[in-house]
Amino acid sequence: ESNTKRLLLGKALVAQGAAAAAQIELRKALDGKVPEAEVLPDMVRALLLAGEAARVVGEYGNTQLPDAQAQAELKTLVATALLSTARPDEARSTLDEALKAKPDHAGALVLKARITAAAGQFDDALKQLGAVLATTPGHEGAGLLKAQVLLHGKRDADGALAAYRDVVKAQPRSAAARTELAQLLLERQLVAEARAELAELQKFAARRPETLLLQAQLALAEKNHDQVRELTDKLLALSPNHVPTLMLAASSAFQAGQFAQAQALLARVLKADPQHGVARLALAQVQLRSAQPDQAIETLKPLSEQAQADATVLNTLGEAYLRVGDVKRSEATYQRALKAAPQDARGQTGLALAQLARGEAGAAMAGLEATAQRDASAVAD
Repeated sequence: ESNTKRLLLGKALVAQGAAAAAQIELRKALDGKVPEAEVLPDMVRALLLAGEAARVVGEYGNTQLPDAQAQAELKTLVATALLSTARPDEARSTLDEALKAKPDHAGALVLKARITAAAGQFDDALKQLGAVLATTPGHEGAGLLKAQVLLHGKRDADGALAAYRDVVKAQPRSAAARTELAQLLLERQLVAEARAELAELQKFAARRPETLLLQAQLALAEKNHDQVRELTDKLLALSPNHVPTLMLAASSAFQAGQFAQAQALLARVLKADPQHGVARLALAQVQLRSAQPDQAIETLKPLSEQAQADATVLNTLGEAYLRVGDVKRSEATYQRALKAAPQDARGQTGLALAQLARGEAGAAMAGLEATAQRDASAVAD
């Protein structure tokens, strides 16, 4: 009886996102001779929550369970771990094992649709998800992925909102659905509706990191920088290198004029993920605001050297070159930016300022006047 209680406690801890505590209880349940088929799927979920995908593959990749449902669940989770470690072919073959054990296993079918969507086959993925939802109405994973495919694949924000609301209607205690719905509402500047979703989340998932992060995002939208700092400090104490939290804290610090703090936070992002282009660009922009154009140039090098460099990156680099007095490089960089985005007012204005710095006042003023007439913003003015 005590071992069964440990199993139930372990399952509850997994549901709450308490990965480390869940592993302890589930390990004790295994040691107490609770059958592997009852324990291992939740043990693997706990390991995935803790970010230990490689360990999942190493310890459970070849495990076979006698129960068809448990076997399908375990193989689906192992396939998830393989995908997260960039082993898609092995993930597909493991997923085939899951569907061989239980052809109608919804979780395996949803993961199959995720692989389809990752290949850019969004319509096919939506058809696969529609089939899952037809046989398993209200399935959380299928509904969430449908919303994500609509939002990021099909660029259909209205459809995604409707899909998220369908999940919430069927699964009112789905923390993931309420969180993602609230984030999309925030992106669409529907702050009151996002706050209503947060209020619902706090009724049953107040301590989850995702809930605290959403609360911090709402605080930022309302320019409550003190609350953002308080919440992100709590989150970073739990997970010091969590990139979304670091980015949110940096954005708040920047908006509050705390440029040194913003720089320190963005530097931590790049230490954790050197390929994070948004953080690199943001750091360069903070460095420009802090009168550090030389550092901004160095920060932007990895991005500016790409063949298809983004216009925003090039415009920022052009401004940095202009501030250090390298007019020739500034002009050349602004010209590259205009090739990437010919109608961009910032690039046109920057090029005109570089021409002005080189003494070509006539061409510069003509360029500024043309941009001011064509562009509704106040950039050229």
